[in-house]
Amino acid sequence: MYNYFLEEIEKIYQKARRQAVRKSELSAGLFPESCPFSANELLNPEFFPD
Repeated sequence: MYNYFLEEIEKIYQKARRQAVRKSELSAGLFPESCPFSANELLNPEFFPD
């Protein structure tokens, strides 16, 4: 599963970014073009971005 996650995270992020832009009606420029978090951060249940 971990390798699958590493392979798919960018595609998943791009889809989520498009949905966030569409639903929030905010400018796409407000959302980073690529996922700003590492795989370790995303998988860490204690991680919460500042």
